[in-house]
Amino acid sequence: MKIEALHIYPVKSVGGMPVRSAVITPSGSLRGDREWIVVADDDQVRWQGDIPQLTLLSAKLDGEKLSVRNRAGETVNIDADHAGRDRCVMQYGFDFPAVDAGDEMAEAISDWTGHAVRLVRVGEAAHRWPKLNPVHVVSDKSHAALNDRLADKGQPTVEIERFRPNVILSVEHAWQEEEVSTIDFGDARLVLTEPSVRCVLPNISRETAQVAREPLYTIATMSRERTSGRKASFGIYSRAEGVHLTVGERVVSMVCSH
Repeated sequence: MKIEALHIYPVKSVGGMPVRSAVITPSGSLRGDREWIVVADDDQVRWQGDIPQLTLLSAKLDGEKLSVRNRAGETVNIDADHAGRDRCVMQYGFDFPAVDAGDEMAEAISDWTGHAVRLVRVGEAAHRWPKLNPVHVVSDKSHAALNDRLADKGQPTVEIERFRPNVILSVEHAWQEEEVSTIDFGDARLVLTEPSVRCVLPNISRETAQVAREPLYTIATMSRERTSGRKASFGIYSRAEGVHLTVGERVVSMVCSH
């Protein structure tokens, strides 16, 4: 087993970026991941389930700059430590202090999505929720098993990015990531806590923002085949410990969960 790929999503519910290495924060997240969020005028977080058009945008952290881009290539840049207006936003049922990214960014995202929204930075505090396990783990073999089942049904296969994983593991067999509780690398550990119960996001096309029935229907079927009564699950939520994760790192040891 090894780390096949790593992804960071600077803005929650917006496309992210591949990275070769990711620094682990004291909160157990990956530095720069989902530290910016899209909110409406009521300061409530908005996500792809509310605004599917967010999937057509991508965000990138490049040194001290955050860039948000649409499919036409239009881009708005701001400083990653932008000192904007203080706000208080609601996420996971809790209030979080945040910093507004400014009118130019708000107007661009609102125009691109057709919804009146603003971008705010919560920072690492976004992951300081006791029950939150912020690192999303999936595996190549589980993804292949899902696509094989979809193909057998005459349904289109789906790209792994639809699941917005932070860590893509190369494993020996499908669903192996569900069989372990901890995975140790050189100077890092992933504590795998619970299956990632899936919402509508995997059904949203990253090309058109159209919402389909699949792959969530098939994910639900395959989940019940593995465990009776199980909700539609794909991947594992985890919390990271240690210094950093790096693409290509092989597992040093792991503990089976059952």
